[in-house]
Amino acid sequence: MKILIIEDDRLLEKTLEMRLKDIGHEVMLAENGKDALKTVSNHKHLDVLVCDVLMPELSGPSFIWEMRKLIKNDHICVIMMSALSDGESFIRKLEVNYDYYLSKPFMFSELQAILNEVEQKRMSSAS
Repeated sequence: MKILIIEDDRLLEKTLEMRLKDIGHEVMLAENGKDALKTVSNHKHLDVLVCDVLMPELSGPSFIWEMRKLIKNDHICVIMMSALSDGESFIRKLEVNYDYYLSKPFMFSELQAILNEVEQKRMSSAS
């Protein structure tokens, strides 16, 4: 799958990139929501966004709102990640309408399980 990681923590961003590439995904990186909008504009077909909530310049939720204006008909799976508490993450879900939430710190196997589920859903809807 084609995945865009939007994360301002460079170590986490690079670790996710390396691990996702190792299991066969095409990965692009953006350090913040503003950079991610440019990437989305240039690469309109993305399968998954893995997006931090709190970032400089343009937050995760603000980026998602702007991204959905750019890509109206395409469903991109949005995985938000943050160290915010569960109550805060629920409120964010209502505001942004993301598909999955990962609470930091998380195990890579959690992300991998989500990606496997997304891939299975895409395969069943294609049949």
